[in-house]
Amino acid sequence: MINFWLSMRYFAFFFTWGVFLPYWTVWLVEGKHFSVEEAGMIVGTGLVFRALSSMYVFPYACRKISMYHLTWLFPFISTVIVIFFIPVQSFESMIILMILFNLCYPVLLPMNETISTLLSKEHTIHYGRSRSWGSVGFIASLLTVGFLTKSYGDDVIIIIMITGCMVIYLSSVFRTPTALKKTTGKERKSFSLLFKSPNFIWVLMICVMLQGSHAAYYNYGAIYLENLNIDKVLVSVILMLAVVAEVAFFAFSNTLFKRSTVYFMFVLASVASITRWVLVFLFNNPGIFIGSQILHAFTFGLAHYAFIRYVTEEISEDLMPLAQGMYAALAMSLSTGILTLVSGYLYAAGPELPFLGMALITAPALLISGMLMIQGGKTNLIRRGRMKSEF
Repeated sequence: MINFWLSMRYFAFFFTWGVFLPYWTVWLVEGKHFSVEEAGMIVGTGLVFRALSSMYVFPYACRKISMYHLTWLFPFISTVIVIFFIPVQSFESMIILMILFNLCYPVLLPMNETISTLLSKEHTIHYGRSRSWGSVGFIASLLTVGFLTKSYGDDVIIIIMITGCMVIYLSSVFRTPTALKKTTGKERKSFSLLFKSPNFIWVLMICVMLQGSHAAYYNYGAIYLENLNIDKVLVSVILMLAVVAEVAFFAFSNTLFKRSTVYFMFVLASVASITRWVLVFLFNNPGIFIGSQILHAFTFGLAHYAFIRYVTEEISEDLMPLAQGMYAALAMSLSTGILTLVSGYLYAAGPELPFLGMALITAPALLISGMLMIQGGKTNLIRRGRMKSEF
């Protein structure tokens, strides 16, 4: 039952995530009639404040309120805020509303991951399978948006988002595990404690580059495809392919990478990321874009899985909210926000240029993860040698 509850929570959240990531910029441009640069600034500003909410608001809330109550509190506030997007028209008002929304709604991302790690301490949780239902929710939202926008126009995007947020709230109050009733600790923990864990700073830097490199794809991928004269429904199907690959990855992640080291996984994710963005840049072709979608299983899925593995193996339970908050803040929010702003200007110069920029951003991640893998291999050899000499 706990696995079912967790799976449904992932499904509900990522249904809205599938609206917010690829189609929010579309709604701002087509529905609210902002320019691409203005839409990029609105989304980017929101992402910057998302970083603050994940790094400070979420850990603070965890100290004051039990996770049991937080599971429904943040979805409720998010639903109320998103309704106010309908009457807002001016650029300045939209910026303010995006800031408020991003101080609340994105907290659900690190919250879900923290819930998974907390429950795994007391129950048998199959993270990969539960997380794959989030990907299924993402697919469902892409199909829903594709069909409804073709029939009713881009204005329906906000209605789908409001409905999705309401579903998150309803799923949050359904049989919440009692194990979440305790707070993660009332004592304030310093972020500096995380850096005492082996290589945490390097792992975080790798994630910042790998996850941040999706900024151009998330915010301009749909517009990029529509400019290639691809039908709206087909755009949704193409975007869905990446999530299908992600679902397949999470479904078999434990089996495929159970014996792999975290650093090897980061190397593989880095190679896939560079390959993916270079292909899109070089070939302004729908077929190449479609083929590159399969690599999402590694550019996002494997990178995310590797970080979760690192947190589970190296971070103590009382520091997990801080680790997840910092990951969501820097890797999933701040880096994406900054690169969204950059991608907006690159897109204005050429639709393919943002993807070249993302490939360049990812290159250092390959270097760092490769060095860590080599270092880890040497450490293991030394340990084996010592063990052998002692026996």
